[in-house]
Amino acid sequence: MIPERVPLVMVPRYSSLAGSIGGSAGFTSVPLDVTEYSLASLTVWRGVVIGPAPPPMTDAFEIVFEGSTDRVVWTTCAGSPVSGPGENVQVTYGIGLTRRWFRVRIKLAQPDNVVTCWVAGFLDKRLP
Repeated sequence: MIPERVPLVMVPRYSSLAGSIGGSAGFTSVPLDVTEYSLASLTVWRGVVIGPAPPPMTDAFEIVFEGSTDRVVWTTCAGSPVSGPGENVQVTYGIGLTRRWFRVRIKLAQPDNVVTCWVAGFLDKRLP
C-alpha cells in the first residue's frame, strides 16, 4: 500500500536569511504536529552565502531537521544532513518522523552572513 502524500513548505521560496542568532539558535520554522505522518521528504536549496565562514568551518550554512515530544527539548531527526547542500544545489532528504513535533533549523555562522534558501516537499501519512 502506498501512503498518501501531503505537500509541505517549511521555508518558502525564495526566503532570505541574514545574520547569525546567538550561539546555536539559528532560524527555526514553526513546529508542526506530525503525529499522522511517518516520513518527511524535503528538498532543500540554497544560494551562495554572502560573508565568511570562521575556521575550521568550510561552510557558513547548516540545516538541521529536529523533532520534539514537548516543543521544549529538540533533538536531531534520523536522516538529518551532516552538512547542508552546496551552493546552488538542490538536495532531497528523507527524514523519519518518530516524535510528535517537527521543525527545520537553519544556522548561519557569522552576524554578517546572508543567504537565500527554501525547504519544501511532502509528508507521508502513516499506514493503518
